[in-house]
Amino acid sequence: MKGDAFCFDDAVFTYYVSTQHHDKFEFRKIFSSRELVVSHTKCTSVLIETEGDTSVCIIGLCVDSFGEIERANIPAFLLSCGDIEQLLDKTKRMAGRFAILFEKSGAMYALTDAAGFLSVYYSIDQKKICLSSCDELIRQHFGYPFSKESIVIRNAATYESHMPHDITMCENIKALLPNHYLDLTGMKPVRFFPSKEFVDRYKVAHKAGNYDEMLKRHVNLIDGIISEYTKYYEIVCPVTSGYDSRVNLSFLRRKIDNLLCYTFTKPSFKEDSGDYYVPPMLCDKIGAEHIAISDVCTSEEYFGDLKNRIGEYHSKYTADLAHTFNSKLKGKALVSGCVTEQIGKVCFGNSGPLFLVTPQFFLTRYDNYSSLTKKHIKKHMQAIRYHPNAATHIHDLIGLESFCGRWAAQSPMIYAMMGVNVLNIYNCREIIEGWMLMPRGIRREKYIHYKLIEMTTPELLDVPFNPSKRFERLKANPFTFWVAVHLKWARGKLRTAGGK
Repeated sequence: MKGDAFCFDDAVFTYYVSTQHHDKFEFRKIFSSRELVVSHTKCTSVLIETEGDTSVCIIGLCVDSFGEIERANIPAFLLSCGDIEQLLDKTKRMAGRFAILFEKSGAMYALTDAAGFLSVYYSIDQKKICLSSCDELIRQHFGYPFSKESIVIRNAATYESHMPHDITMCENIKALLPNHYLDLTGMKPVRFFPSKEFVDRYKVAHKAGNYDEMLKRHVNLIDGIISEYTKYYEIVCPVTSGYDSRVNLSFLRRKIDNLLCYTFTKPSFKEDSGDYYVPPMLCDKIGAEHIAISDVCTSEEYFGDLKNRIGEYHSKYTADLAHTFNSKLKGKALVSGCVTEQIGKVCFGNSGPLFLVTPQFFLTRYDNYSSLTKKHIKKHMQAIRYHPNAATHIHDLIGLESFCGRWAAQSPMIYAMMGVNVLNIYNCREIIEGWMLMPRGIRREKYIHYKLIEMTTPELLDVPFNPSKRFERLKANPFTFWVAVHLKWARGKLRTAGGK
């Protein structure tokens, strides 16, 4: 940002792919025999390699969790893939925040990172190849109208919430979900996970029941990912009294000297609020610097200029958080906890039996009160249940595809437009698929969190988790959790004038 004015050129992780250059972007590169134009901001990396009839384009940050391939050499490494299946296999080890375009013998595909952290929105018009990190850029470019149905859905929840399944504010634009690739020939998404190989591994892992060796290997992978990230970014660590930020802290403290941690303070904080007094305790224990940052709001003029890029239907609160970050930590990168939250401890789906998994249950987790939302949740669930390998894993798949790929990716898109880098140190299919091998009941009890902290910075376990959270016990039992979220949703619907 230049002063208090919004500047699109400062955006990070922001791109637009089409047959024509987008006039809002200053930079461009040409990809594939079809001469697609990859328009991007100056702070968005684009790497392209071509050999014969094969081309690879990587947008964003893509690193090798194995630590064997330099970032600049990854496109060349992927050139050896003979088809999309080989590409999917070779990218399991890749971590970061990226989108990949892959062309082989005239066929062309798009793929996002493991959790969909760098969004791939696309026009469903088969005659127009068009992809972007921001759906509003596509909508404006083609003049697509807003969907009346989407407006109803969006207004049935706060704008911090997200749209269900793969829909956007426009019928002509969809979101590519994690666990899918996009066949650009017909602009059709294809589910590739769970695979038969994963299902076989899942059965073997459950019989063995020992996951510690796998987690030890993941510690090495995560350490390697952080080492790669720190080559390009100065990373800071948000800290609360919760579980996810503490796992982040336990890893980052090992790999980053003079680690800076921060907490956004709220007017509601009191001296006995866990998120007020626990973060300084944690940082004192490991010798890390901690700062508290008070809210700084964007001006109405700034937010209006921002909405000209991201669209009308987004929260000013999210923009205020990004602005608050920039007020003290501009130019640095923060680490999120969405993967440990949704897969590590099954936050969204909990560990209830499959017969409790209904569209209404997932609707309660959206905090949305429209029957139209429920219709699209049902469509998402049906797509999972019709897949031969997916039904057993519906909790994790909805969590990864909807809450990581849509909800957790929505705020970073806005942050990116405002020049804030948001990364995730677990965003790697090798790690995520490994955690999904573990029973949900074990993960719900924070087994992964406790073990990873124990293996890295065990002294952080001496400080209590979430001491101010009154309802933690409700989450411990899947049945009480199920009842509680339905009661909470029903109360919210009664209080919301827009509930329909």
